[in-house]
Amino acid sequence: MPAVRVAEAPEQAIGPADPNARGKLLVVDDTATNRDVLTRRLQREGFAVDTAADGERALAMLRAEEFDLVLLDIVIPVMDGYRVLSALKVDSNL
Repeated sequence: MPAVRVAEAPEQAIGPADPNARGKLLVVDDTATNRDVLTRRLQREGFAVDTAADGERALAMLRAEEFDLVLLDIVIPVMDGYRVLSALKVDSNL
């Protein structure tokens, strides 16, 4: 029997944005389970959380809105965490 691939859900905020949140965080990880576990835990602690599955998407999100903290995996597709950090460093707007 051939293997069945399950598509991961697109990156998104999980739950409504909370104006009373302790801070706005971006979780960047290519493993859906890791993103989900971190997001749920951080939301329980009172943070607003958005997610991205790769570095390129993370940079696009960082250019579109402000975050207080980025939790960034290093080994991610499209653009690894080191390249994301380099891009952040050279872009004075980020």
